[in-house]
Amino acid sequence: QFRRDVAQRLQITESLLIERASRVLESDPAEVGSLLRPLAGDQQILAAAIYSPEKHLLAKYVKPGSGEFIPLPDRVSRTFSTSSVVLLNPLLSHDRGTLGYIYLKADVSKLAEQRFPDLLRGMVIVFLLSSLIAVLCAYLFQKRITRSITELARAARVVSERHDYSVRVASRSADEIGQLVNSFN
Repeated sequence: QFRRDVAQRLQITESLLIERASRVLESDPAEVGSLLRPLAGDQQILAAAIYSPEKHLLAKYVKPGSGEFIPLPDRVSRTFSTSSVVLLNPLLSHDRGTLGYIYLKADVSKLAEQRFPDLLRGMVIVFLLSSLIAVLCAYLFQKRITRSITELARAARVVSERHDYSVRVASRSADEIGQLVNSFN
């Protein structure tokens, strides 16, 4: 779910950039630098770049204070971690083929932090339900196990107080408790 949410958010940004970059590269490649300026308003985007088909840097954006750099496109692989997502995709034209490449690096650590309370709430619910089931099972098994032992204790008390050796206890199982009851009888 987390990966899908992050991918959807980045896919929207990326598809808008790809569409605009493709149009600019087809009509006026000199204006490609203006494409990345609006990314300054997106808190998630750490770095972005547009490369030529020969993988030469045409334009770049680096979020101030992020300490990011623009890598060579040959060294970029699509990665997804808990702190960032890196994408490198071609800019395609219908009639001219590959117009270039677009590189995006986004910070997803805040999204992971926002998701943590939901995970914690889910873990607490699972823990409480598991505890409830364990207590219920223990209660039910405890009655089943102790019923025969309680009956055996009552019968032993009757024998010791009244000296009535005809008292018997019904054996309900063939396990150790059943063997104890049979030994008493």
